[in-house]
Amino acid sequence: MNIFLLVFIFLYPTLTTAYVFFPWITRSAILIQIILTVWIIYRFLTTLKYKSRKIYFSQLSKKIYLLIIVFLLLNIVSLIRGYFSNFINANALVFYVTMLTFFYFVGLLASVGSENEVVRKDTTFSVLCLGIAFYMILNLFILYILQIQSPFVVENRLGQNQLGEGVIGALLGLELKRTIFPLSASYGITHLASIVGIVVVESSIRIIYRRNTPNLSFFNTLSNYISAILCFFALLILDTRAALISVILVLAFFFVINLKKSHFKLNISYTPLIFIANYSFSFIFHFVSDFLQPLLQEYGMNRSSSTSSFTEREIIWDSVLTFFSAFDPEHIIGYRMWGQYKSGLNAAYESSVFSNYFNQRVRFFSLHSTIFQQMIDIGYLGLFIYLSLTLLSVISLVNLIKISRDKLDVNHTYAIPNLACILYLAIVGNFDAVVTQGSYI
Repeated sequence: MNIFLLVFIFLYPTLTTAYVFFPWITRSAILIQIILTVWIIYRFLTTLKYKSRKIYFSQLSKKIYLLIIVFLLLNIVSLIRGYFSNFINANALVFYVTMLTFFYFVGLLASVGSENEVVRKDTTFSVLCLGIAFYMILNLFILYILQIQSPFVVENRLGQNQLGEGVIGALLGLELKRTIFPLSASYGITHLASIVGIVVVESSIRIIYRRNTPNLSFFNTLSNYISAILCFFALLILDTRAALISVILVLAFFFVINLKKSHFKLNISYTPLIFIANYSFSFIFHFVSDFLQPLLQEYGMNRSSSTSSFTEREIIWDSVLTFFSAFDPEHIIGYRMWGQYKSGLNAAYESSVFSNYFNQRVRFFSLHSTIFQQMIDIGYLGLFIYLSLTLLSVISLVNLIKISRDKLDVNHTYAIPNLACILYLAIVGNFDAVVTQGSYI
């Protein structure tokens, strides 16, 4: 069952998007996921009961486990409320609830473990990242070798010219068109690029720290290089500035702190402060925009003819801040899934920002911010729990890194690449809603 679980996690990104060509695959995947979820919960409860007699859990670990459960319940309640408001149907409700429960309990089970390991933290994390890499390789194969376009592109008659010239490729002297991948469906280019960036960060971190891992196999080394190169190429043709800049910032940070190995553990201690500073972006984005705009304009990185640093996202974010400036009791618990539509917030920005977006065939548009999407969906309470959970997880990973002995063995502990990926998701989440109920890849 363990191998079957890991294979399913590896194939998960592909299975959940294969419906664009084969609808029955996704339906079968949901059924398999339900079965695995029941097994995962059972193993977690039995493992937790066994470990509680053997190992003393730190107060930090207990807080993280509790916050994960509470955060999961808040999201499930939000999904159920979304169902009764007709924003999602019964099939979508089952899928979302099962997906969230499955991955949260996989993470919990990997964290608790057992004497006979059910799933290992590092193995689970690596398999998921390799699964995303495989998903991108499959997309590249279908698009460039089989020359099959996305059904979404064909249905909406979207030529490559309509997607625009690649501004990032042009900056590097490459003539690349912005592309929608065949298996990306209508989830959005920016969201897909954010997911691809996870693999670039994870693989690159393992490459940077490979000298600290003397037992790293040739296969692991080769897979890291292939994953990093192919997914970086995918980022270029997806042409998303936020994902690429976030990748560069995270890799630069970990590369610099690794230069002075004697100061590494001291420097890594500042990571929680970076997270805290990053959380403020959603409320000071105008100051950042004023700083970035001259640079983007000078290097030709503005999208189309826009002079906006964040491709008109400022209009959405200003609308969110205005909406929350007048307190309402429902702000505490949120407006349920796709809360911007239930609350009517979307009326303040949608006509001006998304008026020509793919002929309006996409039903819902996110707030392009993880923080703001969490606020509108699960309220101040949910946002507080999310931020607390993220920050405590970062502190836990930093502590794990600092107590490691002699060498930082990134092959046998997931701590450093996982920390890098959380930092990446926090930064790119400023520009796209990547850790929310609607982000199910």
